[in-house]
Amino acid sequence: MRELHKTVRTLQVIFTLFIVLPLLYAALSLAGVIHFVFPAGDVASRYVYDVCGVLATLLFVPLSLKLFSKLLQPMVRGENQLLRALRRYLWLSVARLAMLFVAASYNIALYFSVDCESAAGLLCFCICLLSFAFCVPTMTRVRADIGLED
Repeated sequence: MRELHKTVRTLQVIFTLFIVLPLLYAALSLAGVIHFVFPAGDVASRYVYDVCGVLATLLFVPLSLKLFSKLLQPMVRGENQLLRALRRYLWLSVARLAMLFVAASYNIALYFSVDCESAAGLLCFCICLLSFAFCVPTMTRVRADIGLED
């Protein structure tokens, strides 16, 4: 049981970090402290960056939500040892959160790099933040995902 609490606590720290970092970047960009610039000299290159952001969101959000549940059964619930199942669950969850983090970070950096003209970047960032709401690691959710329902 101690390992379960440790895994949940680790996931909660990683989850918080992956949400706070893009929001912190947005706050610092609004304050004028940080300004990252994509090398976008013309409209065509900005369009390519927008398309990359949309494609990253279209790829990573379904992968992080649906593929996670598909991989959960064979990789975690099929495991006989609790410690090994917790390790696999931790790595699978971190990969899931990392995909959302990459898409959210790219899109918020894109939004602020073109002087807040990229509505697609902001929309995709909001979609990623909404997707994070379905990944909140709680003790109940982890126990249910691993198959330890009482």
